[in-house]
Amino acid sequence: MCTVVRTAPRSAVEAGEHLGLSRSQVHRLLNQYRMDGATGLVSGKRGKLSNRRYSDAVREHARHIVQSRYHDFGPTLAAEKLQEVHQLSISKETMRKWMAEAGLWEPRIKRKRRVYQPRNRRDCFGELIQIGGSHHWWFEERGPKCALLVYIDNATSILVHLRFAESENAFDYERANKTLQDRLVKELRLEGIDDIQAANAFVPKFIADFNNRFAKEPRNAKDMHRPFTEHDSLDGAMCHKEQRTLSNTLTLRYDKVLFILETSDLAISLARKRVTVCDYPDVRLEIQSDQGVTLPYTTFD
Repeated sequence: MCTVVRTAPRSAVEAGEHLGLSRSQVHRLLNQYRMDGATGLVSGKRGKLSNRRYSDAVREHARHIVQSRYHDFGPTLAAEKLQEVHQLSISKETMRKWMAEAGLWEPRIKRKRRVYQPRNRRDCFGELIQIGGSHHWWFEERGPKCALLVYIDNATSILVHLRFAESENAFDYERANKTLQDRLVKELRLEGIDDIQAANAFVPKFIADFNNRFAKEPRNAKDMHRPFTEHDSLDGAMCHKEQRTLSNTLTLRYDKVLFILETSDLAISLARKRVTVCDYPDVRLEIQSDQGVTLPYTTFD
């Protein structure tokens, strides 16, 4: 740079335009070069500690808190808890560095690479609700293993609903969002919660905080939810349905039980045709025609 300025018969203004510097910057650099040579162009801040650097005392205090209370937290969640609970404002990037140095966090570059297939989000809120669940030690050693059902909106990542339950069900064998398995377990620990009733009471507070942190704006502002109408059957939508072929003797098998339909003109007309078995969560069971008419029956042991 200085070679350009010193060897070319041009003004400081012209040199500044050529180098993208102001006139005063050009004069300052030239004076430094004349006095100290090339080393005079090196920034005086090089090798010095930043004025914004955390003190060693703050650093050690934060590390002690994380090691004693949040040793299995990720850097982002640990930084949040230091701010919320201990009034220590540490950036998540600084926390990530400190935790890696202390062996409490493994940098992403060292982890085994996972393959994720690309998938676009839906455009509108309510267009797709993803339902999953996990049978997991949500209360760690403080309480029993239980299931958590998770309802997440695809377009916005909004948590629509969470519910803890004792019994296993079809959702228990799906993987719930890993962010929940990380954050929710630790929030329950910090709240001292160790049973399903208390956990379900805490859920609304957790959902509000989670959505405030992670919800995204949908590409389209239209809400795809629609009001419930008198023609909608929530009861029918929530039951498990399977089809069976009705025999000539008006019988069918379901769940290792033989069902015998009461003789009627409708039942006779359905022989050798498909009927629907509706198995409700409250143990009720109905057999329906393709028109949705419920058919009376008895069982044969």
